[in-house]
Amino acid sequence: MRRQLTALGALALTMAVMVLVVCDLGKEPLAPSVPGATEQPTVDPSTGDTISADSVTPNMRIFVQPSNIRATNNDGAEVAVLLFDDDHNPVSDTIVYFSATHGIVTAKDTTDAEGIARAVFRSVPVNTEAWIYARATLRLANGDTTITVGYPVTIYGLTVTAWPSVTDAVNTSSIPVQIEVLDAAGDPVSNTRVILSGAIRDTIVTRGDGTFDTVLVAKDTTADVDTSTLVVSALGTADTIAVRFWEDLPTGMSGNVSVRPLRVFSSRSQLKADNSDHATITAILIDGNNNPLVGNTISFKSDFGIIDASATVDSTGRASVKLRSAPVDTICTVWAIADLQDDTASTQIAFRGIGLLLTADPLNLRTGDSSTVEAVLTDASGNAIGGDRITFQVKNGQFAGGLTSLTTTLNPEGKATVKVSSASSGTAEIVASANNAHDSVSIVFTTNTLSLSAGKVSIDADGLATTKLTATYRNGAGQVQEGVPITFATNAGTVSPSVDTTNSKGKATTTLRSADFATFAIVQANAPNGTAVDTVYFTATRAADIMLEITPDNISTNGGRATLIATVTDSTGNRVTGASVNFKIVKGPGGDEHIEKPVVISQDGTARSTLIGGAVPSAYRGCEVAVYVQDTIADTSKLTISGEPYVITVSRPEDDTVTVPNAGIMDESTFEFHIGAVVQDINGNPVADNTEVHFSAVVTGQAVGMNQFVRWSGEGSLDEIKPIIKLVFLDVPFEDINNNYQMDPSIDLRLDDWPNYARRGDDFDGDGTVDYSYSTHDFFWDFNLNGVCDTGGTLASRAEPVYEASKKYYLTLLGYDTTYSRPYVDTIITPSIVGGVPTFDTTYEVVRDTFVTPLIDTTGYTYELWADLNGNGVWDTTEWVDTDNDGTNDLPEAAFNSRWAYDFNYWRWEMRANYMGYMPFFENDYAVVIDASAPTEEGVAYARLTYPRQMALRLRVTVNAEANGIRDKDGERFVLPIIREGG
Repeated sequence: MRRQLTALGALALTMAVMVLVVCDLGKEPLAPSVPGATEQPTVDPSTGDTISADSVTPNMRIFVQPSNIRATNNDGAEVAVLLFDDDHNPVSDTIVYFSATHGIVTAKDTTDAEGIARAVFRSVPVNTEAWIYARATLRLANGDTTITVGYPVTIYGLTVTAWPSVTDAVNTSSIPVQIEVLDAAGDPVSNTRVILSGAIRDTIVTRGDGTFDTVLVAKDTTADVDTSTLVVSALGTADTIAVRFWEDLPTGMSGNVSVRPLRVFSSRSQLKADNSDHATITAILIDGNNNPLVGNTISFKSDFGIIDASATVDSTGRASVKLRSAPVDTICTVWAIADLQDDTASTQIAFRGIGLLLTADPLNLRTGDSSTVEAVLTDASGNAIGGDRITFQVKNGQFAGGLTSLTTTLNPEGKATVKVSSASSGTAEIVASANNAHDSVSIVFTTNTLSLSAGKVSIDADGLATTKLTATYRNGAGQVQEGVPITFATNAGTVSPSVDTTNSKGKATTTLRSADFATFAIVQANAPNGTAVDTVYFTATRAADIMLEITPDNISTNGGRATLIATVTDSTGNRVTGASVNFKIVKGPGGDEHIEKPVVISQDGTARSTLIGGAVPSAYRGCEVAVYVQDTIADTSKLTISGEPYVITVSRPEDDTVTVPNAGIMDESTFEFHIGAVVQDINGNPVADNTEVHFSAVVTGQAVGMNQFVRWSGEGSLDEIKPIIKLVFLDVPFEDINNNYQMDPSIDLRLDDWPNYARRGDDFDGDGTVDYSYSTHDFFWDFNLNGVCDTGGTLASRAEPVYEASKKYYLTLLGYDTTYSRPYVDTIITPSIVGGVPTFDTTYEVVRDTFVTPLIDTTGYTYELWADLNGNGVWDTTEWVDTDNDGTNDLPEAAFNSRWAYDFNYWRWEMRANYMGYMPFFENDYAVVIDASAPTEEGVAYARLTYPRQMALRLRVTVNAEANGIRDKDGERFVLPIIREGG
């Protein structure tokens, strides 16, 4: 966006002594005021003419906006001079000559029909108070008179800095010092004289990059420590440094590299006081060699709003945080603190826009009656501020109960009302205060009647527009009163004359001239026994800036709609009403996308239109829209016109990469797992928001598990010997989706990536029966625990198996594997008592599920500990058996007719048991549900997958997503996870 100076900007004519206070509320960083401003001169040095002390004479006035300008070659201000004769009529066609003590100003201009001459002032890189003079010769009643007026402008922000390479050195060293001069925009100031004093007395001139190099040396090389101080001065500012020269550097001090002073800037000098507007606060920290102090922490704090606590200096020497405004009219100070050298810098940002409007109905009434006063508090975006406290005070009147002060709470609409009455005639003044915003209203109680009306209820906020005010005064009988003085006053703009006498019709008149900022003026007419008020609005009409916002910034083809919002403001940030705003698509995909209303007249600074997507999708942010007023003030913004869904992928949290803080929700009986679907169009753009995505979930497998032996704990000592076991899982596809106890025909999930080999559950040839061969297949399942792979839909009866296992002897604490074959038995071993000491038969083989009574220490005896490692109530039928010692588990052949025929590369797996028994997975009657549909936001739709808690780590599901006929081709298959507290 471009900020332009309007032809005049804003002029204000205030009552009595004219004092113009202008604040630069643009988007440039604020800087501290410059101390030591010069006093206002009283004589024009070019002519010797006397200058009025307040820059206003009875016939000539000067205005400058803004009056605080950055010390650069580009910043400027608008100057306006108003000439009028002794009768206060504008003087036209008169040459006005301009001059300035610093900077550059237009040489001359001729007054127009309204008596106004204009000039442009440009600043220069110097910290000073510049005076701008205007001189003109007028033909007045006493002859030709030359008049000169002046106005001060503060030019600020230039810096001169000196940095030594180190701050401590031995006294034989020569320490390089760099001097740098930067203007208020941070640009170098070249060819500038810099005066050096202190340790060096010289005058130097900066190079093209705004720098100059010199050297500091010790003055007294015989002292233990000698401090050399250098003062550098240029262009109205100065800096001082000091270097200590030591005869012997103290222990641990090796010549400290200096750190340049911390600097802090704001991306904007003013924020809307609405809880949402924000600025970027940047601190710069570099050392004396201009190297960024990467990794140092900068702390931030502010007295208003919300700001990030800290940031780390990056490779550019910058640490940036975000400041968010608060709904209060104030100046917010932000401090940046460098932990490295405990340095602090600050900047200020204005929070503006809180509006407190106080109205009374009626404004004129008889004594004893009550008027209702309503206060409305809004933030800078016009949103109501409710819940805050507001205080009312009344003078010459009272609230209900005889109170003169009342504090209450604003309702959710930001409103509060009070009743005001008075027992005597006069003017009751009511003042309200909330969040540093103030407003007042006057109510007239009288036996007489005074009315006030404005010729125009709205005029331009340019300091020049006028409207006529008429007051009518009647007595209690309704008769007009002649010859009564009526006094006029206003809280904004100026009235002239301020006093008029009623004529034969009881009327007195005055003229209201607008202020140079958008507001509303409460104009008051006062009679000896009565007061009347009216309101005139000052509206901005000259656009200086425009900003375009598009929402949403991603729409669909074939009718997707985006709202275009243009905000038009004048040079001081006032919203402009009545501006002709043009919207135009400057770049698009060419699919008949169009704007419904290309030209819109702004209302309260806002113009709205609608862009409608065509048939062709754009690239990401490939559609560009421009908005402009007056042909030269413009802004652009971009959006995406997304096509129909082209690719969709189901997504879910993973726990093998990063910690997922919110993977789902846990309640008393179910888990909710968060599932996403990422949807893009053919150009790779996220589809338009609110594209509906349909989800489905089906149980497609099981999670089988095993307890894998890791190592023995306690070997080689007399401590308790116990196994270390870990639980591992394997996903087994399920192919009986229709629950008929047969493998579903023509289905092969092929999840093992080995098309020529089947795993348990695979129906490779599609005949409806699971394929399995001991010689070729790499896995099997034994639902009925009969030691034989289940190959069909009929479940064999459960039989008592014969168990094969290895066991370990610990009598000598030397382990070796043997094979033990016998039916399952429960054995109770009771020790004999020899000499009062329990003694075991150490040759007896203690097997699985053995109970030793009494329960005493059996360390050193043969004792088997791992019979039912998974705790499912069933003896583990096979543990690790490696007869041929090749490092892999031996595979038992069919029905165990021959032993240890070949290796089996897997453990025996089993399904995790349900509570108090097996989970009959083969029935497949478990409910798992998912949200049927969800809308996209930024290309992603989220759904909740809900399932019973006992199914976690037991069932395998497949989730698919579909949008506009496009389906996630493979879906997402995974084992239902356990959702833990906190995500």
